[in-house]
Amino acid sequence: MTRMQRRTMRMQTLWISIVGVLAVTIYAALAAVQILVLNPLAAAAHPLIPAMGFLVLLMLGAGGYFIASFGAGMGLADAFGIGGGDYSPWARPLYAVSALSAVALVVVGVMAAVRPRSAPAAA
Repeated sequence: MTRMQRRTMRMQTLWISIVGVLAVTIYAALAAVQILVLNPLAAAAHPLIPAMGFLVLLMLGAGGYFIASFGAGMGLADAFGIGGGDYSPWARPLYAVSALSAVALVVVGVMAAVRPRSAPAAA
């Protein structure tokens, strides 16, 4: 194989990789929008239902943040002989949003429970 052929194959591989990553990313984004937005909008009889879904995601974000940062925090603790907790104050807004989302979820849940029921849509 000549040097030019190897270079051509590398360029083809690069472009295939770029297009593949973009295709998978677009597919995943569309799937997320379908799962989190389009399907709940189509299935829900009232806008409070998808609002509750987003509030649940925000509420659970604190747990996800803690789990995702645990390994990095332990790495810092081992490397620098410090505690593995958050030293930056920028984690506080994440926890605050999760806590406020939990409160809002209760409020929206009560609102959804006491709202008047509408007649089911005709099939």
